[in-house]
Formats: sequence, C-alpha cells, structure tokens
Amino acid sequence: MSEIQQFYNGENIFVTGGTGFMGKILVEKLLRSCPGIGTIYILVRTKRGVRPEDRIKEYLDSPIFGLLKNAKPNYQEKVVAISGDATKAGLGMSAAERALITKKVSIIFHAAATVRFDETLAIAVSINVNSVREIINISRECDRFKAGVYVSTAYSFCPFDTIKEKLYPAPMTYDESNAIVRIIEKQDWSQKRIATFTESVIGKWPNTYSFTKAIAEGVIADEAKDLPFCIYRPSIALASYKEPLPGYTDNLLGVNGVVLGMGLGVFHVMCLDGNAVADVIPVDMACNALIACAWATGIKKVRDDEVPVYNYVSGTENPITWNRFRQILCDYADKNPSNYTVYYYTSTFVKSYPIFILFDFFVHYLPAVLVDLVLKLMGRKPMLKKLHKKGHKVMRALLFFTQGSWTFENFKTQSLWNSLSESDKNIFGFNMKSCSWTDILKTHGDGMRKNILKEERTPENTKKALRKMKVLYVIHQAVRISFVYFVLWSLWKIFSFLWN
Repeated sequence: MSEIQQFYNGENIFVTGGTGFMGKILVEKLLRSCPGIGTIYILVRTKRGVRPEDRIKEYLDSPIFGLLKNAKPNYQEKVVAISGDATKAGLGMSAAERALITKKVSIIFHAAATVRFDETLAIAVSINVNSVREIINISRECDRFKAGVYVSTAYSFCPFDTIKEKLYPAPMTYDESNAIVRIIEKQDWSQKRIATFTESVIGKWPNTYSFTKAIAEGVIADEAKDLPFCIYRPSIALASYKEPLPGYTDNLLGVNGVVLGMGLGVFHVMCLDGNAVADVIPVDMACNALIACAWATGIKKVRDDEVPVYNYVSGTENPITWNRFRQILCDYADKNPSNYTVYYYTSTFVKSYPIFILFDFFVHYLPAVLVDLVLKLMGRKPMLKKLHKKGHKVMRALLFFTQGSWTFENFKTQSLWNSLSESDKNIFGFNMKSCSWTDILKTHGDGMRKNILKEERTPENTKKALRKMKVLYVIHQAVRISFVYFVLWSLWKIFSFLWN
C-alpha cells in the first residue's frame, strides 16, 4: 500500500455533500483507490418524498461506480446513508446516528453547500455557515478523530485580487450572520426589499454563496484551530478528466450551462474578458487533491497556529485564457457538432456590460421573439424567449467572475504534491502542470454530449450533425448579409431624412 492508502486503511469516513457532483467522485475514488477503507457514511436527506436509504441505492447504481462493480462487487456494503439535513441543528441526525458517527468515524469531509449564486441569505447561512459549526461539534465528539477537511471555494475572498493560502478576516461572525437572518425573517418585506437589503449586507462580495463561504472559513479559523482541520479551496470544477469515467458531469451550473449554450448555438455573445485566466480544474483531479489534503492534515504531528489552507487552482501552474478556452471548444465543435444544435455556433466576448446589453438585445432577444412568434403561428409552444431569460440570468450571475482576474497562490498545494511518493502520485494525481487543456476540454465536450444531452457519439450521428451544420452555416451567412443590408439601408434612410 502507498502512504495515503495506509492512512485510510481501516478508517471510517463521514461525508456531507456526498450526493453532489464532487461528492460522488470523492466517494467513488475512496472506495476504488483505498482498498482497505472502512465504512463511508454519507449524510442524505429525504428529497421529493424519496427516503435516504432509497436515494443511496439509486446513487450507488450510477454509471460512475461501473469500475467498482467489476472490481469490487460488494462495494455497496461499504456505503451507509445517514438520514439528515445540513440546514438543521445537529445536521438533522437522530441521537442514535450521531452516536454511531462519533464512535466509528475518524475522517470527515464537509462538502455540503448550496452553490446557487442567487440563494437567499437565510438558506445560504443555514447550509454554508451553520453546518460548519455542527461539523466541528461532531468532530470534537469523535473518539478517533484524525482529520477533517472543509471544502470551501477559491473565490471565498474574491473581493481581493490576490488570494493566498491563508486565513482572511471573515466579513462577519457566525453570530452576526444568524442575527441578520433573524432580522430578515421578522420583517414583512417584499422579495425586492429583501434583495436590496442582502446586497447592502454582502457588500463587496458578488453573491450570497461566496459571502457565506467566507464566513464559514472564519468559523473554522475561530473554532477548529486546535483540531486536525484544514480548508480546501478548489476553483471552478469541470467534468472529470480520466476517472472514473472520462468527461463525467451531471449538471448545467455555471460554466457548464454557458459552454452548452455556445455549443448548441443558443448563446452568441458573452460578457467577459477574453484575456483573463479561466481558472478551471477537472473534478477528478480536484478530488485527488482533496484526499491528499486530509492525509497531510492527519499525519501532521505539530499543529500550526492557524488552520492550514490549500488553494487548488490551475492558473498558477497551467493558465488558460477564456479566448483559448473558447478556441479549443470551437475546434472541437467543428469536428463534433451536436444534432441538437439550433443555430450555427458563433461567439463574441464583450468586456463592457452596456455594450453586451446592446448585442444581447439584437443577437439573442429579438431572434428569440421572432422564432417564438413563428412557433406560435405553427401551433407549437414558444420557448426561446424563456430560454433567453434563463441564459441572461446565468450570465448576470457569472459577470463578476467572467470579467474579473485573480492571482491565486498555491505554494502549499505544490508542496503537498512534491511530498507525495511516486506511488501516490500515480494513484492520486493532481498536478495541473502535466495536463493538456486540449485533451481536458475535448473530454469535457464529449462528457456534456453523453451525460447532459444523452447523445451517443457514433459515425452516423456525426455525419448527420455535420450535414445539419453546413445548412446552419448557410443560414447564418444569409442572416449576416441581411443584417448588414438592413443596417446600411437604415443608415441611408436616416441620412436622407436629415439631409432633406
């Protein structure tokens, strides 16, 4: 066994957020690459009437556990659902389940969070802040506690241009954040009034997500500095690069939604700085680094004065700009178009928001209105105007991040990588220097088609899509010529009117 495998040998793990995107990859990797691992307890809430025990059965039948099914048919026996809810006191666990966790568990990964940028402050505080204190309390009760990792985000302190691997002063305390929530709950305010008040509270932070993540780090700093805890800050997670399935993803959040919108010819203008670094990371490599962080925290004999912080980012060692990001995806789409494409894909990056609004009106909104009108006349349900509204909402939410540029320091993460044995480097690879962005993004494109669009990449489908793309290209050129003619005609009419 490697050093990291020995660390996890015989240990029981507690994971919150285990049913999320990164959580699934983490659980699968632990089961597959740490053969001697004990039981993994996953906090699961009842969702849409489905009980935790039923949800975990469906969860373990996911395609990402395919390798385990062949190698370790009994892998499901090592996963146990703990009924609970990260928004509730004590994580919503029963006394018996809490006793089980504190008696058996030695390593904790706290990844539960609401990642919605437009989440209300009340919900964001309950999940992203309050659950952290609950985890710390549970950790203190554990008889065999070895290591705990709080999964934050690289953008927790995004108001700063340079983000180091250190603790920053939190924007407010645990008590202050909860006091503000109680104030909101006591008022009979409209949603608009609550939104205005929330903006005044979060100040320089762009959304409640990054704001509450920053508060949560403060809770760890204040209340867990005497415990073997660390803070792990990953940047934007893409689909898996290699493990357990190349290109695995299960959501359309953030960058995924924009990438798909571009590829299908729905989004043509984005408000972002093309020369800024797109700090994105493959989710499987992010989970490898996460596993290594717990190991490094658990084996450390002498504690620092403050909780260690690890920034897992790509821009420091292997940067890629948004322009390069787009070019790779466009080259991919040229050879591998989707049959679901609605228009020829073209994309323009505009840094100025007012100019973006102008482009958005002519390039997105007006065509959506016209197409919906045609659909109505054909007796079909209009949908593009609604789709435009959702897309515009996503772009507004991402505006702060697509226009900004940050310098992330990751000396501790690099040092962690250098401290690994060759065996562990092979098993838990997370060195971004060794990655090819062309390979990563092509794999991401394949994964989006397979997992989101449910579209198989076969020679027949590719030929059909290429034929469709040629037709869409002709239509696109006709539209461009017509638009230029319309603009020139309009200018001529205006000039003639003014001259007369």
